[in-house]
Amino acid sequence: MGIIETTPMLAKVVALCSNQSVEKITEVHCDVLCAPLQKLFPWASKEAIQYELLSNGLFQPFEWQQAEQLLQNIEIWSILEQEYERLRTLWHGPDVEIYILPITMGASKKNGIVYRNGLFLFVSEGLHVEELRALLAHEYNHICRLHYLNREPSQLTLQDSLIIEGLAECAVEELYGEQWLLPWTKRYTVGQVLPIWEKYFTPALQLVDVEKHQPFLFGNYENLPSWIGYCIGYRIVKSFQETNDLTAVQLLHMPTEIIVDGAILEKEGL
Repeated sequence: MGIIETTPMLAKVVALCSNQSVEKITEVHCDVLCAPLQKLFPWASKEAIQYELLSNGLFQPFEWQQAEQLLQNIEIWSILEQEYERLRTLWHGPDVEIYILPITMGASKKNGIVYRNGLFLFVSEGLHVEELRALLAHEYNHICRLHYLNREPSQLTLQDSLIIEGLAECAVEELYGEQWLLPWTKRYTVGQVLPIWEKYFTPALQLVDVEKHQPFLFGNYENLPSWIGYCIGYRIVKSFQETNDLTAVQLLHMPTEIIVDGAILEKEGL
């Protein structure tokens, strides 16, 4: 498994979409990119898979020229294949399928989404090599953590979700350096974080089901600012890591409760 060679799929999209109607382009996008993925999602139609991936950053059918542009950066696949093998060995992680596809022009430069048996990296041309590696590491760290937890997304608690995100960014920092951390890790000061943690997060740490965690992670535009949960997750894991002098590998196999309870949730730590 590992990095799936998606270049033939993208080349086919480019070849078939030129001078076609919007309806035909949408059909090609679905048939060429999404129908083969039904082996990963046997319960879903190709149209449902297309909708799911589009919702998470996959380039839109009418953006088919994004595929042509990404194909000009063919070295991306080999770079990430080498990094995947390194990470899998380092973290003793499971072997999964990894799909590299263009990101929609309306999104940021990159995004990743993880499923139980695979992950998708949506990227744009011109990303720095270390940025690509950091994206892969963040998402594959999720795979490894979920493999350790061995629970369905609907069974995860809010504190599980916080620690999953914090572990991934601490791993990125350890491997590639602070400059490749995502901006939300330090978006808020400790003084801003603590009251929100105590008032809104602490009472909800056992809330089950990742769907219910979204307002906590991304913010709800009312009492929770944007990306606050991601920031809190990173600060908790970082505090626990520094207090106990642990590596990212060791952290991967620490129970969630131990990390949360062992973090120094005060101005010097969180």
